[in-house]
Amino acid sequence: MERRALLFTLIAALLGSLVLSACAAPTGSEAEGNNAPANDPLLILDWSGYEATAYPQFYGPFIEKYGEDLDNYLEYTFFADDAEAFAKQQSGLQADIIHPCSGWFDLWVENDLIQPIDTSRLSNWDGIHPAFKEMVTIDGDVYFIPWEWGYDSI
Repeated sequence: MERRALLFTLIAALLGSLVLSACAAPTGSEAEGNNAPANDPLLILDWSGYEATAYPQFYGPFIEKYGEDLDNYLEYTFFADDAEAFAKQQSGLQADIIHPCSGWFDLWVENDLIQPIDTSRLSNWDGIHPAFKEMVTIDGDVYFIPWEWGYDSI
């Protein structure tokens, strides 16, 4: 396996599920302490092709915990470019998880379209390279989890 492919797979497997478990406040039976996820599926605003059926390896620990039927837990809305994603959220979409390119991070934060992530809830946060942590930290708060790269290299 090429080094880049190996890193991509490791980062995706590690962090993809962390984003899923860290963004929504527990409700229902999860708040009561068992392993059942929240009653409503997480709404994910993402690039087409990143959905769980296309890349189930992104959701390894999540699948291990909740099972393979991700349709019960994840709902997607897609965008073709960052401007469309930004416009959707700005016009009232209430996505639980978003996947913008890094060049747009400040704009999302400046417009109060996202909330900081409580990294104390992330079991693998300490394993993130410090440069990546710095990249996703804005005004002292962490707003994004680095987990893949493409046109905007991390």
